[in-house]
Amino acid sequence: MLKYNFELIKNANIEDEFQISVVKGNIGCEISRTEIHEQPNFDKIEYLEDYKINKSLTNYLFMSGKVSVRYEFDENDNISQRDVDKIIELNRQNPEDTHSTEIVTDNSYGFDIDYGGYVKAWRERSADYELSTNKASMKAIEDDTIIICCLQKNYGYKFYNVDLNPDETIETPKMGNINFLIVGNKCEVTVPSPDVIGEEFKYNFDQYDCKKLSSQKCFVKNVSDKVCRVVMLCRS
Repeated sequence: MLKYNFELIKNANIEDEFQISVVKGNIGCEISRTEIHEQPNFDKIEYLEDYKINKSLTNYLFMSGKVSVRYEFDENDNISQRDVDKIIELNRQNPEDTHSTEIVTDNSYGFDIDYGGYVKAWRERSADYELSTNKASMKAIEDDTIIICCLQKNYGYKFYNVDLNPDETIETPKMGNINFLIVGNKCEVTVPSPDVIGEEFKYNFDQYDCKKLSSQKCFVKNVSDKVCRVVMLCRS
């Protein structure tokens, strides 16, 4: 069974490619499952080598606040210590890892983490892999926690993210044939003209806007007064 009691604050269908839902949760709100096969696109699941670890199908984008993530297992899940050690190894490659609190018991693995703007260069999103357990949950442990849920209609998107301080700008190359940008706060996007040297076009993004990127590169500037997560969705 899927449980979902965050508050929906924005919902949008993006060019019939995917749907994004921006949700807000106070302490205790959760998104959880009790059966792994209940997830959308389960028929596309990809496992890591011979581990009980899979590429995440959920596409939950953590934008602000603080969350507690848990994977619980029993004998039916067939999770070994080798699997737990491997997911810990994978997560330790994430820039957020040193800022999280790891929680491991005999029948669970998880971590608590705040959104602190720790990703300072474009990279594939953190926590891209997860233990292949039936029971899994993500709970808000701080009020006003924001998650963006992305439901792909055309499965196959990759997710990249970066965190920008106020007034910070980052060069953003196109990473696939089809690219979309989502911003966590107000941003200004500057696109150099492909035809005239020195000419450029500026576009304003409001909070949680999602727009298509067609140029080969752009420059994204955080024009809000808070740290802003920027997410790129791309596919070939």
